[in-house]
Amino acid sequence: MRKAILSVLTVSLLFACAAPKPKVDISAEDKAVILTKPELVSGEAVLDMETMSRQTMELLRKKQYEKLEKQAADLRKGKEAYASGRWKLDIFYRSFSEPAHGKFKQEDFDERIKLVEAWIKERPDDIASRVALAGLYQKFAWFARGGGYANTVKEEGWKLMAERNAIALKILNELRAKPQHDPRMYFLLLQVAKDESFEKPKYEEIFQASLKEFPTYRSTYYSKVLALQPRWGGEDGEWEAFIKDEADKLKGVEGDKLYAQLIWAVIYPGWYSGENLFRTFKLDVPRALAGMAAIRKQYPQSLEALSANCSMAIQSGDYELAAKLFLELEGRVDHDVWHGVDNFSYWRDQLFN
Repeated sequence: MRKAILSVLTVSLLFACAAPKPKVDISAEDKAVILTKPELVSGEAVLDMETMSRQTMELLRKKQYEKLEKQAADLRKGKEAYASGRWKLDIFYRSFSEPAHGKFKQEDFDERIKLVEAWIKERPDDIASRVALAGLYQKFAWFARGGGYANTVKEEGWKLMAERNAIALKILNELRAKPQHDPRMYFLLLQVAKDESFEKPKYEEIFQASLKEFPTYRSTYYSKVLALQPRWGGEDGEWEAFIKDEADKLKGVEGDKLYAQLIWAVIYPGWYSGENLFRTFKLDVPRALAGMAAIRKQYPQSLEALSANCSMAIQSGDYELAAKLFLELEGRVDHDVWHGVDNFSYWRDQLFN
């Protein structure tokens, strides 16, 4: 599975080769609003990440471990989620192992690992500390590997990645042996399983165990749908069949929402920012757009949902819908969906300029 992951490209004019140049009639007044100078803004998950990153580091440094454990427990119990389906609990844990913006350096990982290890030493029965430490080592493994093609990774990078993933796996297996679990534990197990090329039956056992214990935890699905991408060894049509099958199990509106969220999860890393997802893969356009409509009804104020809906509308060829959504966006660019102002501007200008 150690195929290369492309770095996210913020400029992606390759869209020009992927689709015709559509035109949509629109009033001069609306056009002026739509052609507002684009501005990068943070969606709700990123805003929460910014806040949580500050809070977790402050609490860690002050050794207020009980508050951190309680916050994790409350988020776990509340199951509050964003429009994407990701739980706010995920943001809590990511705030330990990822910056809200930019990238970590070696010293960032070193400091945070040391701080979390101190938490574990003082409160060995806490769950959140061990999940946070496993997440740190899983990200630290990728720090050693780097995000380039596999043939660009040095031997030392592979060695360190394997060592750090082994530490993460040991922590996660110890957690799994305990009576009380955290859904993020399963997500991290699936990430390590993908990175270390676990056999499919073992991977599937972890996936099914997660669904059985935490059926509404969407990140379990997201981990698998990304692991099924062709760049990770997925077969032709495999991920498309997976999202259909899982959505069919839920049925109705909930199934449509999951279908749309899983496509959104594939858009999120930016691996296909130079392609039209709906042209490259066999996807159910009406179901995807119906799912996004239902998500937007549930999260009417979500910039992330509005942006994802607009991106899918464009790529699926529903330009009338895209025009309405661009009007709502008023030039606001969510980087996690568009992967840069240039991609946003290209599609907007193709429609209205």
